[in-house]
Amino acid sequence: MKGMIDKKEKVKAPNCFICMDTGIIIYPELTQFGYMADKVARCTCPKGNQYIYEGKDCKQKSIYRIPLITEIMDPVEIARNNYKEWYERNKNREGF
Repeated sequence: MKGMIDKKEKVKAPNCFICMDTGIIIYPELTQFGYMADKVARCTCPKGNQYIYEGKDCKQKSIYRIPLITEIMDPVEIARNNYKEWYERNKNREGF
């Protein structure tokens, strides 16, 4: 079934527990208009490098940028929480 974890599938840990190998972290933030919006920060790992964007450095200048996660929140806490979730999902799988 889709979404189910196959206990016989080999367990592979992500290289980065901060972004889980996606390069980005999506987090909620309260906007100036009073509603929550999803924002994006890039990870400090090599995969995060593909998301470097500083609008002020572009030919056509802009105020937009993708900040590093370290500017927004504690990446150690994110990695700790992601590891705990990953561990709980995989601890009973073969090859763990």
